Order: sequence, then C-alpha cells, then structure tokens
Amino acid sequence: MRRIKTIEDAQKAINEILDWKDTLSSKNIDLKGRRVVNAGRSIDLTDYVTKQELQDTIQQFKQDDPTYTMVFSNDTVDDGYIFPEYVAGRNRDGYPHDCWVKCIGMPTEGSLIVRFYINGIQLLTDDLELTAGSVKQVHSSGFVVPTPKVGFSSIGRCEVIQSGGATGVSAGIVIDRIK
Repeated sequence: MRRIKTIEDAQKAINEILDWKDTLSSKNIDLKGRRVVNAGRSIDLTDYVTKQELQDTIQQFKQDDPTYTMVFSNDTVDDGYIFPEYVAGRNRDGYPHDCWVKCIGMPTEGSLIVRFYINGIQLLTDDLELTAGSVKQVHSSGFVVPTPKVGFSSIGRCEVIQSGGATGVSAGIVIDRIK
C-alpha cells in the first residue's frame, strides 16, 4: 500500500481509484490475468457461467446409452441393392449384439434377404430372411467368430441379396458400446 504524504499523492491516488471504477463500468474489462472468484450462478443471457454450471451442462450431454444402431433404410430396393454405408464416429467403439430387418410392404415374390458387413467382413453366419406372410421384423445374433469390433471410422454395410418385392425396407446393426 502506498503512503500519501502530499496533496499531489492524494490527487494521484484519487485519479487511480476513479480510473479503476471507470474500467468496472466499461464494456471492455482487462483483468490482466486475474480470475473472478466466488461468482454466483448466471441469471441473464449475457452473464458469465461458473465452472460448476459448465460441468453440470456437459454432464447432461454425456452418452449414457450403452448401445447405438447403424440404420440402413430405403423406400424401394432391388436384388443386389447396397444401402449407403454407415461410418462410425468417435466414441462409437463396441461390438455388434443384434441385427434386424423390417419392411412396410411385405415381400410378394419370395423373401427379402439381407447381408450385413463390418469393415468388409460378413457379420452373420446366415443372411437375415423375411418371408412373405411372416412377421414384419426379423432379428439375429448369430455372429461370425471372431465378431468384428466397431471403432472410429469403421464402415457398416447392408446389402440386399434378394428383395422379394418388399418396400419400405429398414435394417440395422445394434452395437454395444465399450465403456
């Protein structure tokens, strides 16, 4: 702390205090590396947020779902049709635990048969088959051994071996995430 001995010292100290007060009411405040401590929670849209508010918000967006599904879908498919590939993103590591196929318009000319791949490796020991007059959805967990692992940039693919005239076809690979 500075000692005030003369009127000039007092005037200089008062000017510094007034300058400091002006910077607090200014729109641009330079804290020169200092931090704001003991701040309250933000109220208005333009308030700063505290570290605790930020951590609470981030926690809300963390993935709690232990599974996700690679979905392949199209209104019309023909024999040999290959759905657009699904490319796995970050935090998508895991192993397949279920494959399914369903359709809105049931096959009228035989069966709807699909085959799944992960990174070019056939995923199931047998193709999934949806026959005319059966249920509108079929599941399978008969995976090849070893079952391919899914990771960042893995490519999932579904190919229609036989369409059977089915329409509104959707298929999927359900992946269990690795924690």
